[in-house]
Amino acid sequence: MTRTAEAMIEPDGTVRLLTPLAVAEPTRAVVSVVDPAAPPPAIDRPPPQTLEEALQGVKDAKTLEELFAAMDRAAPFETQDPEGYDLQKALEENRKQPWFRPVNLKDWGFEDE
Repeated sequence: MTRTAEAMIEPDGTVRLLTPLAVAEPTRAVVSVVDPAAPPPAIDRPPPQTLEEALQGVKDAKTLEELFAAMDRAAPFETQDPEGYDLQKALEENRKQPWFRPVNLKDWGFEDE
């Protein structure tokens, strides 16, 4: 179970909660200290690759962790479509057309569950 509570840390290292927590006595807890003034930690990223290497890394990924890491390495290569095609904009435009209607699964032979 995780709960978040603000606390004051005294110069002698004593942690004093600013808001009470309803817990059974005695309760052992793990305390994580977050300094709101500290800068976020630097993300350790591998050196840039070529686009072909980045795409091959995405294709070769066998786990989600490998896939996400490969996608992070490929992110600098993302570019806008040279023809200016925007999928989100096209979908929104289609929804405005008089012939558009949402998919009804009953039309396809599926029953509601």
